[in-house]
Amino acid sequence: MNPAIARAVNASPLFAGMAIDESSIRIETLRKGRLCDDVRGSCGCIGLILEGTIDVYSVTAGGSEIRLSCLEMGDSFGICNLCSNNALPTVLRCRTACRVMLMPKKRFAAIIEKDPLLAMRYARICNEKIAFLIKRIGELAQVDSGTKLEAYLREHADEDGVVRFDGSRDELARYLGISRSALFRQIAKLKQEGVVRSHGRALCLQTPSPYTYRPLC
Repeated sequence: MNPAIARAVNASPLFAGMAIDESSIRIETLRKGRLCDDVRGSCGCIGLILEGTIDVYSVTAGGSEIRLSCLEMGDSFGICNLCSNNALPTVLRCRTACRVMLMPKKRFAAIIEKDPLLAMRYARICNEKIAFLIKRIGELAQVDSGTKLEAYLREHADEDGVVRFDGSRDELARYLGISRSALFRQIAKLKQEGVVRSHGRALCLQTPSPYTYRPLC
């Protein structure tokens, strides 16, 4: 097996342990900033990220983008509509240059039919995605920008209370569904109140969070 495919398969919650028939897949290289989807021609595909990072966005009726999550090596996309002809209402954009493996959904469905353990793994991952999206809806439904920010910091802090950001402050604002100015205003307010302090590019909660964060992508 191609080494890049083998590494991603081993890191994948969905594909780990599968024997990949390379004649049934295709590898694509996507440039930074390119939109990515799960359809190639008339063929629906399941994607596996071999290299790079892809951001997942929801687009509001007004055209604003809200970042839902990010996908990295070993993560999959296009799996939640395996049994539906409806397109997923999300936008995937490459944060970095990426390489992805694409497998036709019909091929994957045929494998699942013969492998009950894989079918249960697929169902578990879909359940986790549903739980994650319900949680994100709850976060975005909060009206107060300060509440959104503090809830994010509490949940994403490590055992020392440090919250590190993978992207820019603009990306964090889009993730929270608030304006850039509101984000900076609330960070300044939390610093003034002694809730957080600067820690390089990161922020540190004065009272460490009792939670350990593990992203669901």
